Amino acid sequence: MGTLLLLAMLLAQGRPLFYWGARSPVVAPGVHSGPAEVAKVTEVHAALDGGDLVLRLTLDRTVEVATHARDGRPVSGRLQALLYLDADDDPATGQAAAPADPRTGAERLIELGTLYIGEDEDEQRPAQLRVMVTVSALDREGRRARLWSADHVEAPERFFLYQERLEVRLPAFQSSAREGSRLVYAAAAETFEGRLTAP
Repeated sequence: MGTLLLLAMLLAQGRPLFYWGARSPVVAPGVHSGPAEVAKVTEVHAALDGGDLVLRLTLDRTVEVATHARDGRPVSGRLQALLYLDADDDPATGQAAAPADPRTGAERLIELGTLYIGEDEDEQRPAQLRVMVTVSALDREGRRARLWSADHVEAPERFFLYQERLEVRLPAFQSSAREGSRLVYAAAAETFEGRLTAP
């Protein structure tokens, strides 16, 4: 059994990062436009837990990280999700987008996606598909400065994958999220906005 397949099984049998209960999603894009081959986010749940920001994305399909039994190549599961966080709810800080653009004021960009790593015969490393998250700071011009990143192989304690759900825990000191922070999900030409609320 391949290492990634075993890891995927362990992740699926692990515990969610947060007890969501009957919480409503912060953002609920539902069906939206975008490339057919890329998984689409239909709901975004968000919660503050011990200062950390925990996100749960519900997708329109399963993002697979296991490998094919026949050739050992990862199952394709493309995911590209962009979340903008306006921690202080002040449009004068963070990114300065168009006046009506809800991304104006966002200080953080959270990128979730899958990264394909090719096989390396010299290092005896099989091909891999990793789920990654990156948190970047945004300035007024929208320039990014990477603050923190992790993937589900090197930091499995920060990820939970089960069927069409993906959870990730972001460290408090990197997200700067707090109650009332605005969270914006950007998909193609569409944006969907919500707020972090108390339980």
